[in-house]
Amino acid sequence: MAVSSKLTTEICGISRTTAHAEIDTGGARLKLRSAQDAVRNGIVYITEDRKRDGLFSGLDIIANATASALPGFALGPFRRKSRETAETATIMKSLSLVAASLNDPVARLSGGNQQKVLIGRALLAKPRLLVCDEPTRGVDVGARAEIYRILRDLAASGTAVIVVSSDIEELLAITDRIAIMHDRCIVAEIVTAVADEVAILKAASRGPTK
Repeated sequence: MAVSSKLTTEICGISRTTAHAEIDTGGARLKLRSAQDAVRNGIVYITEDRKRDGLFSGLDIIANATASALPGFALGPFRRKSRETAETATIMKSLSLVAASLNDPVARLSGGNQQKVLIGRALLAKPRLLVCDEPTRGVDVGARAEIYRILRDLAASGTAVIVVSSDIEELLAITDRIAIMHDRCIVAEIVTAVADEVAILKAASRGPTK
């Protein structure tokens, strides 16, 4: 499913207004007051701006990949580095990451491989719901196809995936349903299999119904 709204930051506990936001998931109603609350409840967000908001450019691939799952690698006050390395290696292999070493600074990677590190971080947090904001921005065609495959496989495995994208071709390539939003409300929902660019643009131009 794809949406286009700043509401996604509230879903993931990032927006300051989340003290009043309620999310229904799996029959349970959640009140999220922080991103940490969201992660603890299996809701993980991948930012649209990996360089500004996503990556720790001065740190290596392992540190970036495990940043959202550090409690799972802790032994008392200590970190189990060997387990961090092993799990990062496994997840990055599944994502076909291209890197000389997992100890390399993430800043040395291409845009597509940096995006895979962010996806790997999200997967290590074991999401029930993954929200991807502009997931292929600034990556080449080959990496784009890889990211599409990763997200489709993740959805097929049972994880709910929301893709936020301004690229209509991307929405048609990757989604099952497209939800068009205005002022925090869904104003149109289209099954992707029977959608085209014209239908999406028409629905978007209508705005909210009265």
